Amino acid sequence: RSQNKSGRYINWLLKDLEERPGDGRTIYYLGHGHLELWQANPDFNNADSKLHLGRSLEYFKQRTNIRKGYYEERWFAMIKAAEICERYLGDYQCSVSQWKTAQRFDPDRADTFFYISQHYNLAGQPDEALKEIRGGLMLATPRRSLFQWLEVYQCLRYREMARAAANARNPISLEYWKLIKKAGKKHQCPGDEGKEVDAIVAKARDKIKELKKTEEAIETKQKGKAPLDKAPSGKEEKAGLTGERKTGQSRGKGSIRGHDQDAKLAVRKLSDWSATFMLELTEALADKKTYKSLGDDFSQAINTALEVQDMQERKLTCDAYLGAVQGYLDLFSSSKELLRAALISRGSIATASWFSLVE
Repeated sequence: RSQNKSGRYINWLLKDLEERPGDGRTIYYLGHGHLELWQANPDFNNADSKLHLGRSLEYFKQRTNIRKGYYEERWFAMIKAAEICERYLGDYQCSVSQWKTAQRFDPDRADTFFYISQHYNLAGQPDEALKEIRGGLMLATPRRSLFQWLEVYQCLRYREMARAAANARNPISLEYWKLIKKAGKKHQCPGDEGKEVDAIVAKARDKIKELKKTEEAIETKQKGKAPLDKAPSGKEEKAGLTGERKTGQSRGKGSIRGHDQDAKLAVRKLSDWSATFMLELTEALADKKTYKSLGDDFSQAINTALEVQDMQERKLTCDAYLGAVQGYLDLFSSSKELLRAALISRGSIATASWFSLVE
């Protein structure tokens, strides 16, 4: 469509909007109309072009907030808003936020997992990319009536997985290597992209064998140690070696299981909540000097939780495991009231969800 035609098209849409204020379909196409005019002359030094880009983003964001109308159109409005922020404005907080919104709105689509993972791969953050692609690796192609980007399901998600895993700076868990191997076998990538995925699948096979051997060695070593709760021998009693159990000493498998379940639940709830509201939380904590150290405490709590999960996978000693779990739970308990206060002070949309999180 030429610039003149796009201009006339926008005028017709504006007249429609006068007759039907708030109509989602009209607002959606106004976003496309202004985007086409920007793409015809993508010049930030041109006031008219810059205006069209801004209005396009504004209309797409409006459409994302309108519940009436076709839900797939609303999802595409979120995707277009993210594209404008990422590709033209370089506003990465905006683009990731829009993709996350689209992901929550239609979690069965793999597109957003791919977009976010690709964003972090290109930004040189492979560990974040690997974390973000995980949820989209095994999704089946959903039935949708509008455009489906089949290449995401056939190749692109596996390509981003491979690139993130190949460049990851942090250790990858045994379970994730298993997922990489399983998902990677499904790829239909051609040429060099296919070779990338095949290479990471081969690496996954080797890593799985290596990590299993390490686990077996640790397990064998643990079995070789005397049980902590064994009955004392007569010689030990006579020698006075059977005093009271020290504080923090393991009390057996049942105790570990109780702490384990508490920690897993807390990690899951905290991770889900922070993934949704981390940007808003960061802004809330920045508002008041009294919460200056709270962000560090919050990050430490999450890091401790991850350490707990790693310990469980490596099957370290009971005392070390319980100590790490308790450390995390203590941090979580001490931080939650301050976080609640910070959010309430802003009248935050995250406040209600925080109440349900910590109850």
